[in-house]
Amino acid sequence: MGTRWGMLEIFILVQFLSPAILMFPGMQALRMPVRILPYAASVAMFILLFQRKDSSNNLVIKAPGSGWLVLVFGLLCFSLFHSNTILKSGIAQLGFQLTILCPIIWTMFAKVSVERLQRVLWLCLACNALSALVGALQVLWPSVFLPAEFNINFTDSYLGSLAYEGTDGRMIIRPPGLTDIPGGAARGAVYASFLALFFATERKHSSWLRGIFVIITLLSFFTLYLTQVRSKFLIVVGAAAILAFLRARSGEGTKSIGVLLLVCAAVAMSFSMAVQVGGEKVSSRYLDLAETGLLESYLKNRGHFLDYTFNHVLWEYPFGAGSGRWGMMNNYFGRGSHISSLWAEIQLTGWLYDGGIPMLFLYGAALFSCVNTMYRLSLWKADFEFMRLARGICCLNIITIVSIFSGPSFNGQNGMMFWFLYGMLVATANTVASNKETA
Repeated sequence: MGTRWGMLEIFILVQFLSPAILMFPGMQALRMPVRILPYAASVAMFILLFQRKDSSNNLVIKAPGSGWLVLVFGLLCFSLFHSNTILKSGIAQLGFQLTILCPIIWTMFAKVSVERLQRVLWLCLACNALSALVGALQVLWPSVFLPAEFNINFTDSYLGSLAYEGTDGRMIIRPPGLTDIPGGAARGAVYASFLALFFATERKHSSWLRGIFVIITLLSFFTLYLTQVRSKFLIVVGAAAILAFLRARSGEGTKSIGVLLLVCAAVAMSFSMAVQVGGEKVSSRYLDLAETGLLESYLKNRGHFLDYTFNHVLWEYPFGAGSGRWGMMNNYFGRGSHISSLWAEIQLTGWLYDGGIPMLFLYGAALFSCVNTMYRLSLWKADFEFMRLARGICCLNIITIVSIFSGPSFNGQNGMMFWFLYGMLVATANTVASNKETA
């Protein structure tokens, strides 16, 4: 059961590999269809799985937290009637958010085995390790591996601001990985570094396979350093600490220590490698974290967006600013409106724009319910292999949650992957429980 490859695996491949289409010459003309493809895949999965469901698998469970998301979607619908809504982009934003939230529904139609859940994580690792590898090659051999064209919405001056001088005197563009956006390799490096670290510290794997995982961990941190996205780096290190805690909480003290030792070694070794390529620009950017402190560094950089959110946006738009006024949907469909567009650098700002204080409460309640569920499943001893995978997914999804303070993490593919992995975890727990009942 659950051993065959199918739609779930295809969904993962579409999510992580489809943006690579934009790296090839002439593909910018197809940018919108390519960008839409991952979200269209979410809707297609709902239709296909709903059609294939049978009487024994007809929404036998509801994922904890999904009730809060129904209220979130209801609030988004209600926001369409706001006087400052841009109707065209507002309707597009509603559909966009539906595709992001949709996986928590359609994964409930799937009967997922523990083996298949592990395969999903293996695919996530493989796809994102490829992105991290390409990102490293884009720095080392840019003439061969950099995209033929970058995002057509970026000006030359903006692209120039995303480059820095390396040790050999040439300008290094922050590696895009399997995207057309400078710095885009950070996403793949985050997924790959954590998952490689996760699998490398499992004794069930052979020594040579764990050696490959260690190499992927080093490579991913190397690429992450060169993207200069410090917030992602810190979040990955924090996720590793949480993984160590969960393993210690389960009585696996040796594995917990192994996680901490490997992450410390990988951080140090890959930093040395990155400095040899990126030079002073890389070293100063990350060493500044130690000199100024993490909190002060955040407040000096992304912190002013948080300050602006709670000292200005919260008071100006306590019940929302109207639908369709910010984000990708506004960029595509909101032009020409007499209502001004808004900008959100972090997710908290976007939630206030979309629904004000009620949106913060509803989405926050949904995430709290999810974290509580994932934590309990990471300690559920009904199936050791499942418990092990639950710990990995819990930490991976916490990365997305913490990222709301550094970017709009739930207004794109990261948010969709959060709900997909969470839904898969709950669906697998249901399968494990059903198997024990029938045994």
